[in-house]
Amino acid sequence: MQLLAFAVPPAGLGGVGGRPHRTLVGFERVAAVRGEVMEVEMALDEKSLLLAGAAGAWTAEIGKWTVQVEAGAAGAEVFVTVV
Repeated sequence: MQLLAFAVPPAGLGGVGGRPHRTLVGFERVAAVRGEVMEVEMALDEKSLLLAGAAGAWTAEIGKWTVQVEAGAAGAEVFVTVV
């Protein structure tokens, strides 16, 4: 199974000026059996939250970012704790 982490930019920035609605910022491949509970860590740094500006320069956008974690397997449940 694959776990995928996506960063969603602050409201009003995603999809504007060619910016993505969300960006893949991390992934882990894990071997899990149906019903198994496991802990997986994904480290994200400040570079994960940079967006390319109109001139192509990377910029840090201020605001509330959202991190979405999805499992690449049907029926898998994902619970996220941020530290």
